[in-house]
Amino acid sequence: MEKMIIGICDDEEKMHQEIKQICLECLDEIEMEFVDFKLGEEVIEYCDQDNAVLNLLFLDVQMGGISGIDLKNQLLDNKCIQRIVFVTSYIENVYDAFGKKTIGFVPKPIDRDKIAKILFNTIQDLNDNKIFMMKDMKGNEITLLYEDIIYMRAEGGYTHIYQGDKFYIIAQRIGNIEKMLPQEMFLRIHKSYLVNSEYIMEFNKSNKYIKLKKITEQIPIGRNYLQQAKKNYDDYVKKMILRRI
Repeated sequence: MEKMIIGICDDEEKMHQEIKQICLECLDEIEMEFVDFKLGEEVIEYCDQDNAVLNLLFLDVQMGGISGIDLKNQLLDNKCIQRIVFVTSYIENVYDAFGKKTIGFVPKPIDRDKIAKILFNTIQDLNDNKIFMMKDMKGNEITLLYEDIIYMRAEGGYTHIYQGDKFYIIAQRIGNIEKMLPQEMFLRIHKSYLVNSEYIMEFNKSNKYIKLKKITEQIPIGRNYLQQAKKNYDDYVKKMILRRI
């Protein structure tokens, strides 16, 4: 990453200056651009602009207007914000702040080492979140980030790729696609299904289905795939937890 665009949303000017200073000291080899916000509503306006990007947003939990938690929920699928770190004096809000874009938490008063780790983890996280490129049935090139793919379903020699309310059909066997993807992140749970670990809510008690976020249907688990899928999922969760603490 040659340049990092960092947003800071906090109603205390002192916090803006402290965070900027620490970031500049910790990543002097990377060019940085800072975008300042006093209210969550200003972040929403910024994200409405064409081609707006925040690689990392330092977000206060409690501000005037919309709260940091509500802002995160509102912009969870917005392409503008790639990763969020919550800055908070209210530890009891931490569990509400979790989400696929939440990279960590910084208690006030802020700690230099904590921010240094978050910056490093953000760069690693974004570098790992590679782009998946394929051509659909009409020959149109589709470009998706790994984190935007919820699951894939095989149908003969074709593969359906599901992204929330959208899906694409690729003229590739699911086994060939599986070889292109990181096994910890994308679990083969059935001869016809690959699922993104980031969206798993739970393996049901009978181990016959997986519930995924953002969709209502349950995805079947093949008995021959269960053990390896659970191991890979556990490895993925541990890896993500270690990055965020």
